[in-house]
Amino acid sequence: MNKIIKWLTGDEIGSDWSFGFANEYNPYVKFALFAAFAAMVYLVIRSYLREGQTKRSAKLWLAAIRIAVIVVAFLVLLQPAVVNRITRTLYSTVVVLADDSLSMSFKDNYSDPKETQAIADTLKISPADVETMTRNELLGKALTRPGNPIDKLLEDHPVELFRFATNEDHYTVRIGLPITDGIIADRKAGKKKPTSAPANFAARWGELKSAGHETNIALALRDAVDSLQGRHGAIVLLSDGRMTDEKAGLRLSQARDYAAKNGVPIYTVLVGDPVPPKNIAVTSLQAPREVRNKSDALFVAKISHRGLVGQTVGVKLHRRLENAKENDPWSEVASKKVTLVDDNEEGTDPAKPVVNDPAKSRGESEVEFNVAINEFREPEKEYPPEEYVYRATVDTVAGEQNKNDNIADASVKIVDKPIRVLLVSGDAGTEFQFLKSYLLSQPEMFRLSVWQENADKEVSQAASSGMKLEQFPNSLEALIKSADGKFPGYDVVILYDPQPTDKGFDKTFVENLKTAVSKHRMGLCYITGNKYSAHNLGTNDEAFIALRDLLPAVLDSRLPFELAPDKKPDPWPVVVTDYGLDHPIMRMASTSDGSMKIWDSLPGIYWAHGLKGIKPAARVLLENGNPARRLDRQPEPLIVVQPVGRGRVMYMNFDETWRWRSVDDQKYYRMFWSNVVQYLCSSSGRQVLITT
Repeated sequence: MNKIIKWLTGDEIGSDWSFGFANEYNPYVKFALFAAFAAMVYLVIRSYLREGQTKRSAKLWLAAIRIAVIVVAFLVLLQPAVVNRITRTLYSTVVVLADDSLSMSFKDNYSDPKETQAIADTLKISPADVETMTRNELLGKALTRPGNPIDKLLEDHPVELFRFATNEDHYTVRIGLPITDGIIADRKAGKKKPTSAPANFAARWGELKSAGHETNIALALRDAVDSLQGRHGAIVLLSDGRMTDEKAGLRLSQARDYAAKNGVPIYTVLVGDPVPPKNIAVTSLQAPREVRNKSDALFVAKISHRGLVGQTVGVKLHRRLENAKENDPWSEVASKKVTLVDDNEEGTDPAKPVVNDPAKSRGESEVEFNVAINEFREPEKEYPPEEYVYRATVDTVAGEQNKNDNIADASVKIVDKPIRVLLVSGDAGTEFQFLKSYLLSQPEMFRLSVWQENADKEVSQAASSGMKLEQFPNSLEALIKSADGKFPGYDVVILYDPQPTDKGFDKTFVENLKTAVSKHRMGLCYITGNKYSAHNLGTNDEAFIALRDLLPAVLDSRLPFELAPDKKPDPWPVVVTDYGLDHPIMRMASTSDGSMKIWDSLPGIYWAHGLKGIKPAARVLLENGNPARRLDRQPEPLIVVQPVGRGRVMYMNFDETWRWRSVDDQKYYRMFWSNVVQYLCSSSGRQVLITT
């Protein structure tokens, strides 16, 4: 019989046979069917027995046929079946997910002796041996010792060993095939047989390298869940728990939900000292990309530390030429001593409670070096720009494990040639007078040519040595540098509300200016005023199309008093944008918070020109604090920048920076204009704008 059924079904045949019905009805339905069957049988028999002349035997035969039909009909409803029960044992798979990152090669100096002793007792080694073994070695020792939990798992489950945080093409990699030879087949007998499963696991554990550069536990968990391919199983995660990817907490929570959705439980085993190891690092060195000789440069070394609160360390700044050989010495530029404090030592931030345990403390510090760049130069000799690498280093401390992060570098170009500036003004306004005085007072930084358009011909135009103009530099040759030396050429042009004049500020000049900016890396700053800018930029005058193309803002032809003629002007603060806080022009301190405090302290402005809009590639650095002055429901821009070809352009929608001279003896007024000129002079990187 078994052979016939197996031939018919093509399936395995068991020894447990029984008869049953495929259609299972509830008791009420079964009772109704039984009652209906009994009633139908009764009616059939009664009907045939009441037939008149027919023989009784014939009546019974006919009744039996009808009853047989009824029985067949009821069997169709119930679907009788012969049931053969087959029992199979399916083993759930255990995925052992092992961290293979670099941190697993660290050795822990456990701060609590009791923890060290507990580990030593468990692994049957001495406490001294615990501190000489890496995290990977300790974990391997725990998982391969006699009576370890992996041996127990191997008796009931196929075990797959995966390593993650690898440097290979796949982030999570399985080591070998599933280990299945340790499973006890006959659970009732419970007899263990010799197996190579533990040895196989130990050999595969030895393939871990502990060299990965990134720990992304969330990604590893997802890979492990996917490897099960719908099979019933579980994950055992072995790691030191140090995640290095961004938004690790959110991604880990999502991965945990993904595993739960697929019915895969996760069991975690952590290794290592719960107290983070002591470490101090230079996370970055902020420095100007380009600096002029005979000027000051601000270098800011950012220091992070862990477990070192209260200690004093030395921070040094060195430098050497960028093309120096690897073994060439570094020259010390400056040094400072810093006492390390906790991030919330005074408990001012409720989100960061005070850490009473110094071993668990962490913090960040900024060390500023204001360096005077004073390269020796022979008179009357030109020097090409020199590239230097500046390096900030912090002293190593006792117990520090990772000493490779104690340095940070920054490249700085030292330019010997002063920035050549052309300042053009329609009149002798206050903004023009103070800006001219500042630029002339810095001969080591700036070489200035001035052209005041409304000055009499007899008036000698102010200028730095060798930069005096006898006529307006209208041609492209004059803007760049004339061969006869009549015009020195310029790196930056500043236009302050220029007045249209024949053979001066006219169509020819602005077209040549556009060429100089876009093709010859010239910088342009346009300062608006209330006399000529509305005509120059707010109308459709064809003479100044090239200038309107250069600027990042589109002006309204109406002046502010025309927009609100009955409004008495009040001073309104200037507000730095989030983008502007980190911009070189707006940087007034080493930190964003410091810069913001300085900008908040500067006097407000009374006047700003109306705008119609800003261009797609433009970036707003400063905004008007007047709530009545809006542009597309946003605060009105005051300072806007954008790249144009190979050069940079800045537009100022007001002319009252001279008011900032009253703060800290002109310090921030001077810093602002120094930032502006140096930014516009620097060669521009290409900006790509993608819109959808």
